[in-house]
Amino acid sequence: MQVQKRKQNMEKGFDQIKTFIYDNLEKNCRKCSNNKNIVLFEPLTDECEEVGIVFLGLSPGEAEWKAGHPFASEEDQLCRKMFKEQGLMECGILLFNACCCMHTPDHPPADEEIYYCFDNFEKALELIPDRAVIVPTGAPSLRRMGIIDNPETAMNEIYTYEVMQFCRWYIFLPL
Repeated sequence: MQVQKRKQNMEKGFDQIKTFIYDNLEKNCRKCSNNKNIVLFEPLTDECEEVGIVFLGLSPGEAEWKAGHPFASEEDQLCRKMFKEQGLMECGILLFNACCCMHTPDHPPADEEIYYCFDNFEKALELIPDRAVIVPTGAPSLRRMGIIDNPETAMNEIYTYEVMQFCRWYIFLPL
């Protein structure tokens, strides 16, 4: 009974984030030039009880573009396999991109597109539980969170960034 109740709470958390994004996509994406290719993030597993790990990226990559859904590349599948082998699938892994639309491999998100999407990005971050581990996976995510201005400075800045002000743990991946 307790596990079922926690699963319902977790689903409400995922649903709350998705509902917010869907509600705001219509408003914000009308302003954007790439508003035809909207694809939302998805939880990596539905077996989890709550959001435990959040991967933040910029936008879906080439494999996602071809597949039409997130987390489709060989690297992503390897991550999924490693998470499963290490028992992390129960942690509630959430994938989220700053830009919720697909971009062709030769057309990364423009500054205008990133600008309109970051409203959604920041509001979704507020809905993520405080105890979740957040993994920003690129310079735009790190920069927007106020952590770095340049990817090369990440290791220097990690020691001066006040992680505890948000009561969250951050992991930095040099990509």
